Amino acid sequence: MRKLLRKRANLYFVFLFCLSCNFNSEYINEEEAKKDAEFFLNTFYENISRDESLDITEYFHIDFFKKTRKDFFLKMFSETKVKLGKYKKKKLLDWQTSRKEGEVCFTMYQLKYEVEYENDIAIETFKLIKEEGKEIKILGYNVNSEVFMK
Repeated sequence: MRKLLRKRANLYFVFLFCLSCNFNSEYINEEEAKKDAEFFLNTFYENISRDESLDITEYFHIDFFKKTRKDFFLKMFSETKVKLGKYKKKKLLDWQTSRKEGEVCFTMYQLKYEVEYENDIAIETFKLIKEEGKEIKILGYNVNSEVFMK
């Protein structure tokens, strides 16, 4: 009987140990994560405002182009810049972050800006991701402006 109880106790301990190894922690809306995302997007806006021949796709995650063809995106991005005009300034309206640690580690960010351009104001929403050991990349990008209705 003792052997059976000891065996069950050992199995229970192994089971608990395996569960604890797969435990993930999540950290929501950390100020430091917000600062990292803002730094990344400040660089993004600075570079697109210079009108240099820049490979804008370097800022985007590979999964972004699984849903949006690269050539289509580049054409739309170029047309958007023409319609909105030159970038002037931006104001952060809303943000959220979620950092996961455990078996798989990554941070997700969502930032929403009111962006002033030469011809109009746009609301731009970014979904960003930072995978373990990699740089922040844009996973989703949405631009809303009345200039597109004209």
